[in-house]
Amino acid sequence: MSILIISIPLTSAIIIYMLGRKIGYKGGRLISIISMFINIYISIIMYRDYIGGEEKGVKIKNWYEVGHQTTTIEMYYTKETVIMLLLISIITTIVITYSYWYLSEDAHQNRFITYI
Repeated sequence: MSILIISIPLTSAIIIYMLGRKIGYKGGRLISIISMFINIYISIIMYRDYIGGEEKGVKIKNWYEVGHQTTTIEMYYTKETVIMLLLISIITTIVITYSYWYLSEDAHQNRFITYI
Protein backbone atom coordinates (compact mmCIF):
# COMPACT_ATOMS: atom_id res chain seq x y z
CA MET A 1 0.00 0.00 0.00
CA SER A 2 2.76 2.43 0.90
CA ILE A 3 4.68 1.75 -2.32
CA LEU A 4 1.57 2.69 -4.32
CA ILE A 5 1.66 6.25 -2.93
CA ILE A 6 4.73 6.88 -5.09
CA SER A 7 4.17 4.51 -7.98
CA ILE A 8 0.63 5.57 -8.97
CA PRO A 9 1.41 9.26 -9.75
CA LEU A 10 4.70 8.27 -11.36
CA THR A 11 3.00 5.68 -13.56
CA SER A 12 0.25 8.10 -14.57
CA ALA A 13 2.83 10.76 -15.48
CA ILE A 14 4.73 8.27 -17.64
CA ILE A 15 1.51 7.13 -19.36
CA ILE A 16 0.44 10.72 -20.06
CA TYR A 17 3.91 11.60 -21.34
CA MET A 18 4.26 8.55 -23.60
CA LEU A 19 0.68 8.34 -24.87
CA GLY A 20 -0.31 12.00 -24.67
CA ARG A 21 -1.10 12.42 -28.35
CA LYS A 22 -3.02 9.15 -28.60
CA ILE A 23 -5.20 9.65 -25.52
CA GLY A 24 -5.66 13.38 -26.03
CA TYR A 25 -6.14 16.00 -23.37
CA LYS A 26 -9.37 14.44 -22.11
CA GLY A 27 -7.68 11.10 -21.56
CA GLY A 28 -4.74 12.79 -19.86
CA ARG A 29 -7.13 14.72 -17.65
CA LEU A 30 -8.99 11.56 -16.72
CA ILE A 31 -5.83 9.58 -15.93
CA SER A 32 -4.23 12.33 -13.85
CA ILE A 33 -7.29 13.19 -11.79
CA ILE A 34 -8.25 9.55 -11.16
CA SER A 35 -4.71 8.70 -10.11
CA MET A 36 -4.64 11.61 -7.68
CA PHE A 37 -7.99 10.62 -6.15
CA ILE A 38 -6.61 7.10 -5.71
CA ASN A 39 -3.59 8.70 -4.09
CA ILE A 40 -5.83 10.65 -1.69
CA TYR A 41 -7.71 7.46 -0.82
CA ILE A 42 -4.46 5.62 -0.06
CA SER A 43 -3.27 8.62 1.99
CA ILE A 44 -6.45 8.51 4.06
CA ILE A 45 -5.98 4.80 4.71
CA MET A 46 -2.36 5.38 5.71
CA TYR A 47 -3.41 8.29 7.92
CA ARG A 48 -5.88 6.05 9.70
CA ASP A 49 -3.26 3.32 10.18
CA TYR A 50 -0.29 5.46 11.21
CA ILE A 51 -1.94 8.24 13.24
CA GLY A 52 -1.59 6.21 16.44
CA GLY A 53 2.01 7.33 16.64
CA GLU A 54 3.70 4.14 15.57
CA GLU A 55 6.59 4.48 13.17
CA LYS A 56 7.11 1.96 10.41
CA GLY A 57 9.81 1.37 7.89
CA VAL A 58 8.84 -0.35 4.67
CA LYS A 59 11.75 -2.19 3.12
CA ILE A 60 11.83 -1.83 -0.64
CA LYS A 61 15.04 -3.52 -1.64
CA ASN A 62 18.54 -4.46 -0.54
CA TRP A 63 20.82 -2.00 -2.25
CA TYR A 64 24.15 -3.73 -1.72
CA GLU A 65 25.90 -6.07 0.68
CA VAL A 66 29.56 -5.92 1.69
CA GLY A 67 30.54 -8.60 4.18
CA HIS A 68 28.10 -8.31 7.07
CA GLN A 69 27.10 -4.75 6.15
CA THR A 70 23.77 -4.52 4.30
CA THR A 71 22.36 -1.29 2.93
CA THR A 72 18.66 -1.23 2.18
CA ILE A 73 16.28 1.19 0.52
CA GLU A 74 13.38 1.93 2.86
CA MET A 75 10.47 4.28 3.15
CA TYR A 76 10.05 5.42 6.75
CA TYR A 77 6.61 6.60 7.87
CA THR A 78 5.85 8.62 10.98
CA LYS A 79 2.74 10.49 12.07
CA GLU A 80 4.04 13.76 10.61
CA THR A 81 5.00 12.12 7.32
CA VAL A 82 1.54 10.69 6.81
CA ILE A 83 -0.16 14.02 7.63
CA MET A 84 2.04 15.79 5.06
CA LEU A 85 1.34 13.02 2.55
CA LEU A 86 -2.40 13.55 2.88
CA LEU A 87 -2.08 17.33 2.71
CA ILE A 88 0.16 17.28 -0.36
CA SER A 89 -2.09 14.78 -2.14
CA ILE A 90 -5.13 17.01 -1.64
CA ILE A 91 -3.29 20.17 -2.73
CA THR A 92 -1.85 18.45 -5.81
CA THR A 93 -5.32 17.28 -6.85
CA ILE A 94 -6.65 20.83 -6.50
CA VAL A 95 -3.72 22.25 -8.52
CA ILE A 96 -4.16 19.68 -11.31
CA THR A 97 -7.90 20.32 -11.50
CA TYR A 98 -7.36 24.09 -11.60
CA SER A 99 -4.60 23.73 -14.20
CA TYR A 100 -6.87 21.84 -16.56
CA TRP A 101 -9.50 24.54 -16.23
CA TYR A 102 -6.96 27.36 -16.63
CA LEU A 103 -5.17 25.74 -19.59
CA SER A 104 -8.34 24.65 -21.37
CA GLU A 105 -7.29 26.40 -24.59
CA ASP A 106 -3.64 25.27 -24.51
CA ALA A 107 -2.64 22.54 -26.93
CA HIS A 108 0.05 21.15 -24.63
CA GLN A 109 -1.94 20.47 -21.46
CA ASN A 110 -0.63 16.93 -21.06
CA ARG A 111 2.98 18.06 -21.13
CA PHE A 112 2.34 20.59 -18.38
CA ILE A 113 0.50 18.08 -16.20
CA THR A 114 3.33 15.59 -16.67
CA TYR A 115 5.74 18.18 -15.31
CA ILE A 116 3.56 18.78 -12.24
